[in-house]
Amino acid sequence: MNDYKPPYQINSKIVSMIAEISERLGAIKSSLNNRIESKLRRKNRIKSIQSSLAIEGNSLTFDQISAVLDEQIVLAPQKEIQEARNAIKVYEALNSFEPTSAKALLKAHSTLMLGLVDELGIYRSSGIGIQKGEQVLHVAPPAQNVLHLMNQLLDWLANSDEHPLIASSVFHYEFEFIHPFQDGNGRMGRLWQTLILSQWNELFEFLPIENIIHKHQQKYYDVLNSCNASANSTTFIEFMLSVILQTLDEYLQTGEIKERSSTYQIKPPSGFQEIVDKLIEFRDERDWEQFHNAKDLALALNIESSELLELFLWKRPEDADTEKIKEELADIFAYAFLISEKYGFDVKEIILDKIRKNGEKYPVDKSKGSATKYNEL
Repeated sequence: MNDYKPPYQINSKIVSMIAEISERLGAIKSSLNNRIESKLRRKNRIKSIQSSLAIEGNSLTFDQISAVLDEQIVLAPQKEIQEARNAIKVYEALNSFEPTSAKALLKAHSTLMLGLVDELGIYRSSGIGIQKGEQVLHVAPPAQNVLHLMNQLLDWLANSDEHPLIASSVFHYEFEFIHPFQDGNGRMGRLWQTLILSQWNELFEFLPIENIIHKHQQKYYDVLNSCNASANSTTFIEFMLSVILQTLDEYLQTGEIKERSSTYQIKPPSGFQEIVDKLIEFRDERDWEQFHNAKDLALALNIESSELLELFLWKRPEDADTEKIKEELADIFAYAFLISEKYGFDVKEIILDKIRKNGEKYPVDKSKGSATKYNEL
């Protein structure tokens, strides 16, 4: 055993999310009465495969991958069909892999990338980088260092005392940093985190974490790049735990658990969260997340606020067009919610917290009926 430890810190946010995830897992397992129906397992496995491949540019739909699984004829590019066939085989064999074994890792890669790459089931023999347009986002370590780095990482995983939720996230990030293969690194990193988690709790074998990552694909890449810049995976751990928590909450909110047991009451999403979910769905259907960085969302909010002001220009308030006011307000709220989502804020929580702070600044006995600013009261 060596003294290597990947750089990351465990903070209160991580500890809190682990507790929440454990609570959700307990509720799901109890509600299923320890039975996972094969139909549900199949559906969510297909979701995992479809989403993980879609992140890499594969255009096959849920129904098409289902057809590939059933060995039906699918009209699609042969490469994409081959990717789906390979992914189905490797996910079906998930339980046969030992997560700390280099041999198992290489075998999984040879299955996942069969017919797609020249260097199959072996570590890459040349340099590799990640590029977006003309911009180089990441240059992976030299090929001659990959064997040592992967053995070091797998040895750490085998001997780590960290909670599997943390260890799997750290492995996922470090794996993507090393980029050990010629191709298929993203798929393998997500697969291996699922493997590590499924050996800790069998529910992860069929819960489609990849589906939530796909919904937040740009943020996934942004967090990876941010961790590369800081040489620390803490932010990635937080991101993956939030993804897992969203996966469990989404599953709980489908109603499928309620049909099996009345012992667990499914809490419906708040009105705010329903709005955010609809906005994200609208955005992701159009692949707009790539444009929705916090700065541009803030600028858009400001522009919409100016358009709202324009409706009142040179008019009495009662003469302004109320239909247009509604439209401009909707745009303002939408951008505000999207900025909150970008930073992981709970809309209800931050508004109530701000009301509390304002209450301290403006006590009723001093501010009632007065427009004076708090520092002049």
